[in-house]
Amino acid sequence: MNESKIARLEISRRYAWLGPALGVVAMVALFVYGAVAHFPALMVIGGTLAVALIALGASVTVSLDRQLAQARAER
Repeated sequence: MNESKIARLEISRRYAWLGPALGVVAMVALFVYGAVAHFPALMVIGGTLAVALIALGASVTVSLDRQLAQARAER
């Protein structure tokens, strides 16, 4: 059971960055659109959400690392 949990956590750790990274790309595009179209509110929203997505990605990575270390220690 523990080996399958470790394998699942390793796969999750490998691909966990995809969601936040794609979100950051979308927010950068929103920021650029706001800059080009002279909509400062879109720039604020895009920049703020990009920072929030970076923090989300970091927290998910730290959480998965902690769970993986705990599962390996229980092995």
